[in-house]
Amino acid sequence: MIGKTYLERGKPVIVLVRWGKGGGPRNVLIQRTDGTKVVRPFRGLRKLATLLFLLSSAALQAQTIATRTMTPGAAIPIALSPQVTTTLLLPAIPSGTFGLGLITANNSNAGGLIQIDHPDGSPIIVLHPLSETAAVTMTVLLEGQLFVFDLRSA
Repeated sequence: MIGKTYLERGKPVIVLVRWGKGGGPRNVLIQRTDGTKVVRPFRGLRKLATLLFLLSSAALQAQTIATRTMTPGAAIPIALSPQVTTTLLLPAIPSGTFGLGLITANNSNAGGLIQIDHPDGSPIIVLHPLSETAAVTMTVLLEGQLFVFDLRSA
């Protein structure tokens, strides 16, 4: 908890110190992005979910790795390319992935726009657009929250 980043009303804060044990209220000293420090109840701070975003090519040429902050309900743009496989490493194992135009390798004849693969029991999602104009809104259910991804060929 100490040193970790949480969201306070959608803005990142860092927990510096915590007080309280057991059944009473647990207070924390947080530092906001503007540098101000405030003591407040820990209750109400939200876990900051992050996404590790990997691009890899079949020829193992250039690889780009980026980390993105995930906010429930806010669309996360992900640029895709038919020449590259994109791998998303989520902070937990997703309960489900949904989106009109997503297809699995088993249903590749179904006329989808973006091929998706999710190994059972893993926090990884692999994406591959099937055309230069593919665009799909993907929703991921993760730890009881919905995260929206705007997937587009760039």
